[in-house]
Amino acid sequence: MGSLFGETKLFTSLNAAHKSLVALESLPWPSVRDDAWKYTDLSSLGGSAFSPVSERDLKAKDIPEALKSFLSPTGINIVFYNGSYAGSVSSLSIEGIEIGLLNKAGADNLPLDGFLFQTMNAVCAPFAYVINIHPKKVEDRILHIVHWNDKKLDHKSLFPRIFIRSGARSIVKIVESFFSKDEPTSFINSMTDIQLEDRALVEFVQVFRNGKKSMHVASTRVTQKKESSFRSFQFLDGGNILRNDLKVQLNGEGASASVNGLHQLKGKDHADSHTFIEHVAPNASSDQLYKAILDDASHSVFHGRVYVHKDAQQTNSYQLNKNLLLSRDARVDTKPQLEIFADDVKCSHGAAIGQMDDEELFYLQTRGIAKDEAVRMLVKGFIDDVVSRVKDDTLRSELVKMVG
Repeated sequence: MGSLFGETKLFTSLNAAHKSLVALESLPWPSVRDDAWKYTDLSSLGGSAFSPVSERDLKAKDIPEALKSFLSPTGINIVFYNGSYAGSVSSLSIEGIEIGLLNKAGADNLPLDGFLFQTMNAVCAPFAYVINIHPKKVEDRILHIVHWNDKKLDHKSLFPRIFIRSGARSIVKIVESFFSKDEPTSFINSMTDIQLEDRALVEFVQVFRNGKKSMHVASTRVTQKKESSFRSFQFLDGGNILRNDLKVQLNGEGASASVNGLHQLKGKDHADSHTFIEHVAPNASSDQLYKAILDDASHSVFHGRVYVHKDAQQTNSYQLNKNLLLSRDARVDTKPQLEIFADDVKCSHGAAIGQMDDEELFYLQTRGIAKDEAVRMLVKGFIDDVVSRVKDDTLRSELVKMVG
């Protein structure tokens, strides 16, 4: 048996501020001997101390200019600066969209999956932020949830929690971005819940750009009802440890999910994406495309699991992971997985790992293109098809800016 959460330095530092963590001290601490954490070593996180960040009543003068310039002038911005809500630069009133706080008791009652970090978030999060999109609401502007951190978060822990409910027949575009300036050494444990009612359509982009010293464990959970459509894109830009768990549960007949992502890693970046697509209802569809570009001694992990229940007949599910290595020292671990208990389905999966094509690179150089530019062009060609899965033009344009 491995170590327990209560035996870690992380527990000691957090429990000093969150006494209710005592109930979690006997839970196992993830180790590389656990299948779900086989390729992500959390010993450095367990051996580190992070004090909780204190909430502040932010005034306009407290908001840095760099953060203000990061915000979309035409979008709907909901901003958190080092964990505190920045009301002076957030959109407070939107017709057909309610934004507010879920009290602590309500936050604790949100369903959990027995995952240590989700339970830790439920205990430590000071509040859950709720976004309620009214039925039939069609919002053309991008709803941008910004988590902006800087050196004031150094050696601090943060527990963001967001709950989004998209009403029946509503249509909304959401970006949730985690951005760190000044490279703080921080621990972020975030949780985002999205609920789609009948025939709702949500296009959702998550951007993780926390810096090279951050340790971030993220959980995103999605539930879908009848004929709803969820389209997501997750951009992981590395970090000391970046683990992202995405669970999509298709509970309604005719629901569809398109789940996509890109790892862009260099140096000693480590990014680990776990997806779990659960088909509960019949006549539903899902497809996944995750790609990774790795340079230097970076490490990318992808574990994609599709689970088809016995009553989920006529399920259509496709899963693919592709990886491009720009360095001999880069490493990829990939595990696409299907578990099917229905007999009338169409399901497939695949994975590929390769290096830059020397012939293609040579061809471009013989046409007078410098090597660095030729590599950039080939990388762009590699990622174009996954980025193009963001259907909305404005949303895709914003993502391209972030991807660089």
